[in-house]
Amino acid sequence: MCELSDEVKKYCVFAIEEYRAHKGLSGAAAFSLFKENDLLDYIEEFYDVLHSNGTEYLICDIDDYLENRGNNPPKGKGK
Repeated sequence: MCELSDEVKKYCVFAIEEYRAHKGLSGAAAFSLFKENDLLDYIEEFYDVLHSNGTEYLICDIDDYLENRGNNPPKGKGK
């Protein structure tokens, strides 16, 4: 990953925090999941599309990304 703009950095933090909250993960677990699966690179690459959609779209897109990489996304809270 190259040097991110402040705007993209803020969105990456937003994405990690929203995903963490939606899935009931700790901050460390969410960050590890993002790092191990190159999700920060994915968010950087598709920032223009991702940031123009809502949070629910972002969560679903991350789950789809994980599934396409052969990983089972964590279940959400209460699911």
